[in-house]
Amino acid sequence: MDQLDKQKELSMAMNGRMALLIVGIMNVVTAVTSSSLYAANMFVAVNGVIHGNKEFMDIFSKAGMTVGLAVAIGLVFALAALLEVFSGVCAVRFSNRLDKANFTVLVARILLTAELLIQIFLVFVGMMSIPQLLSAVILPLIMLWGATRLRKLAKKYPDRVYAVEPRGVQEQRQRAAGNSRSLHERAAMKAQAWDEGAALSEKTDVSAAEDSQDGGKKAVVLTKEK
Repeated sequence: MDQLDKQKELSMAMNGRMALLIVGIMNVVTAVTSSSLYAANMFVAVNGVIHGNKEFMDIFSKAGMTVGLAVAIGLVFALAALLEVFSGVCAVRFSNRLDKANFTVLVARILLTAELLIQIFLVFVGMMSIPQLLSAVILPLIMLWGATRLRKLAKKYPDRVYAVEPRGVQEQRQRAAGNSRSLHERAAMKAQAWDEGAALSEKTDVSAAEDSQDGGKKAVVLTKEK
């Protein structure tokens, strides 16, 4: 694999991870600040009507809303809040996991389908708003896009766990590579030292032999002179 392909895969992994992180956080925020509040307001209004609160009864009368419809709307918003929290947690938790990419794609599809059905229901009851519709559709689409980025990498590398290696894993790998390199260097140094020792020993033996030969020659010369 050339450097360009590696950069493309790294860009795909980082884009998918970032998309899941952003959508996950926004889904949780939307669930807390919007969907759950709508559900709570509906249940509070229903409780007020049941207990004869004139203010809530006037609101229901002007809106032409029944208690049963209000309960249904509250349950729909509560379901939306639960789905948004669940999908948000999954998106954040598995934003860097290739081995969970298929599950993340499944969650994104379920969320998108549920949000579309909820918006259709809200259109029929007259409670749909454009900002809410855009948020309900765009966020699941972004989540699905990010999850499919990771799934493409997961299909290409089925044994790979992380889209982008965490810092701890990178440090461990670098440390292991450094240890293996140092062991190789030590072995090379030992081999070099052994070779140098063997060469030095051979030189010593040769010198001793030459000295012995020189001594013998000198002895022969002295004998002849005598």
